[in-house]
Formats: sequence, C-alpha cells, structure tokens
Amino acid sequence: MNHGRTNRRPYRQALLAIAIALIAPRDALAQRRDAPKVDIRWDRYYDSDELVVLMNRLRDAWPRFVTLRSLGKSFEGRELWMLVVNNEATGDDTSKPAFYTDANIHGNEVQGGEANLYLAWYLLENHGKVPRITELVDRVALYIVPTVNVDGRAAWFREANNASS
Repeated sequence: MNHGRTNRRPYRQALLAIAIALIAPRDALAQRRDAPKVDIRWDRYYDSDELVVLMNRLRDAWPRFVTLRSLGKSFEGRELWMLVVNNEATGDDTSKPAFYTDANIHGNEVQGGEANLYLAWYLLENHGKVPRITELVDRVALYIVPTVNVDGRAAWFREANNASS
C-alpha cells in the first residue's frame, strides 16, 4: 500500500551518490594532474558579492551544466541566487530526481556558503573524469543555494566582531 508516498528510491540513490562523491574527493583530486578549469581559493571566506562573482564564473565555464536562477530579493535588496547543476543533454532539470542544498541561513555561519560553492565546483571539475560524479551530474538535478541569508552574510563581513558573531 502506498499511503500517498512517492517512490523515494531515486532520491535515496541520488543522496547516496552525492555522499560517495563527497567522501572521495581526495582520491579523485589526487588522480588529476591538470589545472582546474575554474581556479578558486578555498582557504578564505567570500562576501556576498564575491560569491556571486564565483557563481558567475562557474556558469560561464560550464554553460551546458550551470544556470543561475534568482529566487527573489532580500529585505535589503540583494539578489538571492541559486545554482542549478544539470546536464541538459540528459534531460531537463525538472524531469530528474532533485537534490537541494542551502547554507548560511544565519548570517554568522558563513562557512556553509563556501561548502556549497565547493560542492558545485567539485562536481563540475570532475564531470567526465570521475565516473560516479559523471553519472550523478547526468542523472540528478542539483539545486545549490550557497547563501540564503545574503543580508546577514553582508553584515557579518561588515561588522564581524559583535555579540551576535
């Protein structure tokens, strides 16, 4: 009996593939000898505007795989951006199992923005090079919002040494 539940197997498979992809980065990167297509420093935090620049660089480097979608504007008028990572050659993003991740819900938890951006970068850099990642990007649509609280992130960079941060 279904009890109104949808078949969750594709979603479980997508989550498992993502977990495997994230566990294996050292092995995949150790095998690579080529320079990254998009060189990003992962030893620092980026403010909201810098994150947008990096998202645009990913989109420009992989236009077949990345689209940027605005989810709206923040209270202070900043755009809230979502990266959609999807291989259009294998189908529209709305026809595939989906994976959604966001971060930086609280303005002082900035490290999640870089972690989500790294997820997108890592998948794109390794598509066509690491079989499991290639299969994942070809089969699943990934919706990645590096920072939900763009105003809080901006405030943290502007006023990082207050009682809330």
